[in-house]
Amino acid sequence: MLDEIGGHQINVLSIRGGASSFFPMPEGANLATLNHPKKRWLKQLSLPLEIISAIRNTGPDVVIAVDSVHFFYLAAATGLFPKIRFWCWEHFNALSTLGIRRRGLGRRLASILADAVIVLTTEDRRYWRALFGTSPSRLVVIPNPIPHSSAVASPSEDLSPRDATMDGAQSLPNSCARKTVLAAGRLEEQKGFDLLLRSWALIPQRNRAGWLLKIAGEGRLKSELEALAFELGVRDSVEFLGYVDLSYEMCVSDIFALSSRFEGFALVLLEAVSAGLPCVAFSCPSGPKEIVDHGRSGYLVPPGDTVSFAKRLNGLMQSDDLRDKFGEYSAISAERFAWPMVRRKWAELL
Repeated sequence: MLDEIGGHQINVLSIRGGASSFFPMPEGANLATLNHPKKRWLKQLSLPLEIISAIRNTGPDVVIAVDSVHFFYLAAATGLFPKIRFWCWEHFNALSTLGIRRRGLGRRLASILADAVIVLTTEDRRYWRALFGTSPSRLVVIPNPIPHSSAVASPSEDLSPRDATMDGAQSLPNSCARKTVLAAGRLEEQKGFDLLLRSWALIPQRNRAGWLLKIAGEGRLKSELEALAFELGVRDSVEFLGYVDLSYEMCVSDIFALSSRFEGFALVLLEAVSAGLPCVAFSCPSGPKEIVDHGRSGYLVPPGDTVSFAKRLNGLMQSDDLRDKFGEYSAISAERFAWPMVRRKWAELL
């Protein structure tokens, strides 16, 4: 990211893990690790001191805590290096700590000590103002860009946008002969796939004929969700894909559904919009309201309202023209999340 803005030396300090990155590192970037064990509390006490030592050794101009939970460990350093700017880069929404108390403490410390707090949405900016009293001048909204790749797990091959794949439709699996509603994410409570299945069951069976609901991803609730699909009488029209190449599935799908109870940004929804898919999403905190243009690229539904979700989904399923119209606008609206637009925001902050 920063290497593409130009003129910056990047040093990455990992709290845990080895001295290699799962993701490709830009040329010239340095990666170091403190290799801290996750569950040894006494060892955690030394972490701020080790971070201070790393800062002293590298002499950076800017230090970014990636995720507010890490600002908890960085806070002590802010008073020792007055010439360095300290930023907190929030990767979720301020309403949720995901059960990690240090995340909430990190946010409170960042609201006082950070030179800038970078949030993903204007909605989350409001949460930081309301919950922590963070100064508006220090709150900066920079969304995530459209990902270079949209593989849920092991990617197979790079694919062109969905309109470019239709030439190969004759080679698709038999299941693709049916029109598809796609959903994707971890099979956990947060993602609300139980709500999606209940919404799917509310659509009249005659309207579901010829349609398939595909759910991509794995998680601890898989067995429960499969059982729920049987209980609701929709198992024959639901396919649990597991880990797949999501870019491919978006290419061959007709609608995308996001049923999350809460999100940080809903990056998978942005991927769907950029792929030209019309979307139906719960307007949960936070992200969907800034990605989906209600009535133009898709529909936003009150959180947890399965009746309204089913109604909107059914409406899209029954209208080829509406899907085409929404899908065309989706691809255009996603351009504001393209990397050049996001890069400009980072360059202005730097």
